[in-house]
Parts: sequence; C-alpha cells; structure tokens
Amino acid sequence: EAAYQLARLGLRETHELALRWQNAEADSPLHEAATRILALEAERGTGAASELGRPGPDAARDTAASEPLRLALSPSAQADAELERAIAKLLPGFARRQMIRAAVTRRWALGRTVSGLEQALHTLESASDPSDRAVFAWASALSDPDHVERLVARASPGELRAIARAARIPQVALALAERLERTSDPLTRSALAACLAFEPTSERVATDTLLSLLADGGIAAPLAARALAARDSANLRPRIEALIADDDPLLRAHALLGLGQSEDPTALGLLAGAYRFESDETVRLAIVRALSQRPERARRRTLELAAELDASPPVRQAARLALTGQKLGAFVTGRASAWLDFGRDGSAGSALALVAGPDGLALPAVADPDGVLIETGLEIGPFTLRVAPPAPNDKAPSPAP
Repeated sequence: EAAYQLARLGLRETHELALRWQNAEADSPLHEAATRILALEAERGTGAASELGRPGPDAARDTAASEPLRLALSPSAQADAELERAIAKLLPGFARRQMIRAAVTRRWALGRTVSGLEQALHTLESASDPSDRAVFAWASALSDPDHVERLVARASPGELRAIARAARIPQVALALAERLERTSDPLTRSALAACLAFEPTSERVATDTLLSLLADGGIAAPLAARALAARDSANLRPRIEALIADDDPLLRAHALLGLGQSEDPTALGLLAGAYRFESDETVRLAIVRALSQRPERARRRTLELAAELDASPPVRQAARLALTGQKLGAFVTGRASAWLDFGRDGSAGSALALVAGPDGLALPAVADPDGVLIETGLEIGPFTLRVAPPAPNDKAPSPAP
C-alpha cells in the first residue's frame, strides 16, 4: 500500500505523506518508510529539510549549511561517525559550530549522542567569539533544562536570545519569564517572549508587559495577543476585540486561541461570531481549538457547523475531534527542528523569524551572531515561517509572510 501511494505522488505530496507516517509505531513498516524518505530528502537536497537549510545566494555557505543538516537528520550510523570525526578536527570557527549544531540537533531529533560533543561544547563556554558562546548557551538549555536558571542569570543578551529558542521546554520558559520582565533591550525582549507559549509561564508575565509587546508590533506580538486574550476582562475586552478584528490573520488566530482560556462566558459569543465571518482557514482552525477548551454546551453549534460544512479538511477534522470532548491544546513540544541560515553580512545576527508548528503557535526567534537560527521542539508536521530582515538598531520589526 505504501509503495502504491508513493508511485502516485509527486515530491511535495511524498514529503507530506512521510511526515504523517512518521507518527506510526516505531517498528512499523510505515515509520521505517518515513525515516528513509526524509533521510533521502536531506541527502539529495529535496523536501522541507533542504528548504530550511538553504541560506541564500552565497553558494559556499549553502554547501556549509547543507552538509551538517544532512548529518543531523540521517538515521545511519555512518552519520554519527562523520560527525564525530568532524568535531574532533580543528575546523575554523563557523565550520566547527555548524558540526556542533548538527550533533545537538541530532541528539534532539533522533536521540543519538555523538561522541565528543560534550567536550566540544565545553570549549565554547569560555570562547571569545560571541557566536561560540551562543551555541553553548542554546545547547546547554536543551540538554540540561533543570539548571537553566543559573545559565540565564549569567547570560549575555546574545546568549539569552539563543536560550530563548529552547522555550518550548517548560523549565526553560519559566526561567525566561522573570528575565523578560527585567529586560529593556527590544531585540532580546522579543526573543524572550517565546516563553509565553507555555501557559503557566505566560500567567507570570505582567499585563503591562504584554501590552508593551503588542504596542511594539514586533515578532512577540502574536504570543502576547494570546496571553492577553486569556486574561479576558471588562477592562481588556476592547483591546481583545481589536485584536480579533486585526488585518493580520496571525494576530487574529492567537487572540482567538487565548479566548479559549477566558473565564468570561461571553467569550463564547466572540468565538462563534468570529467563525461566521472568518475567511482564513488557519484562523478558523484556531477558533475550533479555542472552542474545544470552552465549558459551555452552546459551543457545539459552531463545532457542528465546522465539522459538516467548513471548506478546510483540517478544520473539519479538528471540529469532529472537539465534538467528542477532546480538548485540542495548542502547546506541543516535539522532536522536529527548523534550521535557517541568514548569511554573514555583518547584520545577520539580528535576523528575526516567527516559526509556527502544527500546534499553530508562532514562536519568535533571533539568529545567533553568525546568522544561523535553529528552532527546536517543533511537532512533526507542516509549519509556517515568517522571516524579517535584520533588525536595525536592535529593534524588532514584524516579519513578512
């Protein structure tokens, strides 16, 4: 059956099918087929992996990016050996960091630890190059989240931005929340706002801070909108209504997701009304997810409408699940990673992105000083990406689609 389906599909469809099969049982034929397809894509430079690793017009840098990405995702033991040899060599700074990043990504995605990785990371901790220290901070947050508070306390702004890309881990998110309240640098604040994806953490951030992030209009705005809507009250309702009517579907979706947590029963009316007039399917999906969290029985009317008549298959499927009583939580930590390379033109270290996985949450991220940005913790499946140009004067502009 698997071979028959593959024979009928093109490249993109094959990739999407492999992503679905990867959720099958680990020892099943479908899971094995998915692993081989994704590994082959990485080796041949096709599929989503190569798109994320493709840096731009610099051909030499493209080669430097694709090789560690291939090694990070390959399921073969040979890739472990190649990474081990590469890390053991005295490579130039950028090339060495790329191999270390590949080993860290491999450990996160596949659970495979490359020999020599810990020693290599230790050499980066006290390095003079800020890119080296950023890689150390990011890798440490991923591998030892129980001790991330100490790491955050002594981190520089560049290191904090790197640590923030591990904010899907609850311990990391909690450690970043307090630092967010004490940070004034706009670029660092935008990166730290990734902690708002974890609901217990977002509750610890002051409402004034959320309003400030929204007023900035940068990459932190979507998560701030979600956190603010979850605090729905008479005083905040006008601001929330403005958010769910915003021209940007990403802001609308996040504000509507937040209304799923509102303690005000009239939030159900806002969700139902928004669904009737919403043309963007990602926003309608957010509404269905929010409705699945609501306690009111009247939510079924909108869910039944979506389950039967919505034009989008994912929205119909989500609505049917919600009608069974399943709560469709938005925050999911997975084993997938996005690898972006913005080049080394002197300003790439302030390049920004919003990465939204299948859970719909758009996490803000800032590249390391050498222009590389790896976002970990994504659920396997389709995702969306917004990228902004490097931020002038440490400001954080809104990324374009």
